[in-house]
Amino acid sequence: MLCTLCNTAAPSLKNMEMHHESKHPKIPWDESLYVNKHEMHGGVTTQGVAVKGTLKNEKRKAKAKAEKTKSAA
Repeated sequence: MLCTLCNTAAPSLKNMEMHHESKHPKIPWDESLYVNKHEMHGGVTTQGVAVKGTLKNEKRKAKAKAEKTKSAA
């Protein structure tokens, strides 16, 4: 959850409600003031992170192997 008033993140709506009560006491609690970041990004925010890192390493290895083969010939 993301507070649109101060951009503070919280793991759940209940935590966001506690944040709101302590940081924004003069503003009435309104659930619609907060954005669920997981829903914004399709439910998964870290999808493919490890795969991208692996692909980057594989490309680096392939490039090094090609250069090694090229210099040996």
